[in-house]
Amino acid sequence: MIISPPFLPDREDGQSDDDWIDTCMAGDVPRLGAYPLSYKLCWHGGLHLTAPVGYYGLEQRVRAIADGVVVYLRRPTGRPAGELPADHVLAYGGGWTDNGVIVIKHTTEIGEGPTAAVTFYSIYVHLSVIEPALSPKTRVYRKDVLGNAGQIIGAPRRIHLEIVCDDANLERLIGRKTDALPATGNGRTDALYGETYFSLPSGTPYFAEEPLCHSAAALHLQPVAGKKESVVVAMKASGVTSNALFVSVDYVDGDRWVTAYCADGTQVGDPLCGVRVVRYGQEDQCGLSRWQSADSFHGAGVAATRPSDWHGGALAGELTALAQGSAHRWRGLGQSQ
Repeated sequence: MIISPPFLPDREDGQSDDDWIDTCMAGDVPRLGAYPLSYKLCWHGGLHLTAPVGYYGLEQRVRAIADGVVVYLRRPTGRPAGELPADHVLAYGGGWTDNGVIVIKHTTEIGEGPTAAVTFYSIYVHLSVIEPALSPKTRVYRKDVLGNAGQIIGAPRRIHLEIVCDDANLERLIGRKTDALPATGNGRTDALYGETYFSLPSGTPYFAEEPLCHSAAALHLQPVAGKKESVVVAMKASGVTSNALFVSVDYVDGDRWVTAYCADGTQVGDPLCGVRVVRYGQEDQCGLSRWQSADSFHGAGVAATRPSDWHGGALAGELTALAQGSAHRWRGLGQSQ
């Protein structure tokens, strides 16, 4: 399932994805509705976002973040004419607060098997206008207009946005309900989506050059003196990691990015782009390289991996085949300065 921001302003020429998302999701600051605590140190389960203003001073309307079904809707109370009564229930904090609410139920799949189906809800609060055609049980689609952002304590163009699920669905998504995810064994095999993370304990050896692909041990080819041939020999490690590391592998616009982090989340060095996109015709270098990489798995005797590597993921039996076939992958990491 694809998820979009609740506001979709036009993207400026040359604007990066991160900068555009910052424009779409402006807000989330202390006192103005940060997550997870309000300025009074009370639990605050969502973000207060400000609707961007586009061309001709028109504010962006609130949109559904994903396909789903409306399960709850409360149309906003109209603000009384004239001076706002101080004791009005929606005049708390000294300013008017709109109370229009929409809750949308979303259901998707993140893999295969009985635990692949995931249900979550998106909640849009403080709407000043709700589309007349919307009602409970109405099916909506990603980017559909829901209404207009309203006021929060007198501040205009504001909404409160939450994305929530119950413990069972949280466990399906992230593998646990509370605490840290155990890193002593392999991760789940019934789903693979988004960034993939690897845990490297302290003392993990590292090497100055890439070993032979698909080898469990670090091996490379060494030329034989006086002969036009090479032999496979073990590589000597350049050193070992002094601290535990987490490594993420992500594909962005066709590029594979590898980033290392300390246990506290501090990034180590710069992210490395494994394959840079070079367009020619209707194909790109990254896609071709991934197909060639997947094709080489076939040569290693792992028959199930060609389509899964091409599409960027492997599931269940395919991951088992990877493990049994010892089709190991080596990746470069950035270095701290």
